[in-house]
Amino acid sequence: MSTNTLPLALRVAVRDHFDSSESGVKKALAEFHELLGAEYTLLVPWPLLRDAVPSSELDNDVFVQSVCRGLETFVRKLLKLVEAEETGFADKFLDRTQQAHRIEVKSHPDAKASTSFVRYGPEASGGVIQLFVPRVRAGYSGAGLTAFGADLVVALEGSDKNPADPASKTSFVDAGPNGNGVVAAAEVDGFVEVGVKPKVASHVPTPFPSLDAIPRPDTLLRQAPYHLILRGGGEQMSIEGHPPSLELIRDYLRHHIRQGGEPEAIIMNGPWGVAVGQLQIAYTRRYGSTPQLSTTVIISLIENVLGFERVEDVSGQGFFYWKRETPFEGI
Repeated sequence: MSTNTLPLALRVAVRDHFDSSESGVKKALAEFHELLGAEYTLLVPWPLLRDAVPSSELDNDVFVQSVCRGLETFVRKLLKLVEAEETGFADKFLDRTQQAHRIEVKSHPDAKASTSFVRYGPEASGGVIQLFVPRVRAGYSGAGLTAFGADLVVALEGSDKNPADPASKTSFVDAGPNGNGVVAAAEVDGFVEVGVKPKVASHVPTPFPSLDAIPRPDTLLRQAPYHLILRGGGEQMSIEGHPPSLELIRDYLRHHIRQGGEPEAIIMNGPWGVAVGQLQIAYTRRYGSTPQLSTTVIISLIENVLGFERVEDVSGQGFFYWKRETPFEGI
């Protein structure tokens, strides 16, 4: 389907993250084609993939970025396997697929599965490569992202020999993030429209928490998932949430940002002590006008260094909100 016939929001996302010559997928494909001396067509039916996710709870930009991240991982693993001549994979792969020269992307048959899998079409089809991608956001980060292309070798032996393929007799149960075969409700509806709260999938009653069982505030904020909220900008801003992250941001600013003055980055005392206070950041200058603080630096620290994800676009209301599901080690 031509991208001109896609819904506007989806078309823009595909243009920016997939069709662009700067996209990671296109760069990985270009390297793959150069290595083989032949081009493989990558067919991505964006409308069909999109329709496999509840449209009322879908952010097209997040969705396309996530799928592109998985596709790039897949192509780069394929590239690495072909480069490793000693394994013999390249010859088997080319013999199986050289007639079709085509990779087809499809939605995973299991709506809750958080891992992708590969099938090679029969010789009659020219050996089309079929990549079945998850319908949930959990399939595009952590173990889910690592799974892309992990079964490229074993899939050559047939669907029944590939544990990741639901058609396999040895197929494993997709443990998901909870390790119990069930993907968390927030991740089942993972491509959530910004600002929309996911629906709770389970109606099983849970005990109401006991006050005595709730940890102290300084301990509570150190437990995953972690949260960070940023307010302000310009000459002064504040961040509250995960205490070790606040300390790292404070120390980074004190160490790096010095231009005729210095940033005052202080963790203020909260009602429960310093550990659960706010990080107050203000720039003071010994002479001249006071410079503006760079919100971009703070956002880069939070998203690129600390690995938090922005879960709500509330910047128009005067603050930003981030969340990190995966625990840090050693804190």
